[in-house]
Amino acid sequence: AGGGHSHDHAMSLQLYQAEQRRKKQEKGASRADLVTAEEASLSKAEQGRRSREQRMIPYMITIGDAIHNFADGLAVGAAFSTSWKTGLATSLAVLCHELPHELGDFA
Repeated sequence: AGGGHSHDHAMSLQLYQAEQRRKKQEKGASRADLVTAEEASLSKAEQGRRSREQRMIPYMITIGDAIHNFADGLAVGAAFSTSWKTGLATSLAVLCHELPHELGDFA
C-alpha cells in the first residue's frame, strides 16, 4: 500500500512539472502565435458559424471611424477659418489623436 502511495506522489509531481513547462512555453509565445494556433484548431465549419453581430463588427468600426474622421475634418476646417495658427494647432492635435487611434483600429 505504501509503494502505491509514493507512486501517486511521483506521478503527481511529474504532471505538475509538465504543466509548469507547458505554461512557461505558452508565456514565451506571442499573442499572435496563440491566436493562430487557436484558429488552426477550429474547423472551417466552426469558423464560418459567426453570429450576425460578429459579422457586423467590421462595418460598425468603419462607419464609426468615418463619422469620427468627418467630425475631425469639420474641427480642422473651422479652426483654419479662424486663423492659420489655430488651424495648424488643431491639425497637430488631431494628428496626435488620430495616429494612435488608427493604429488601434488596425490592430
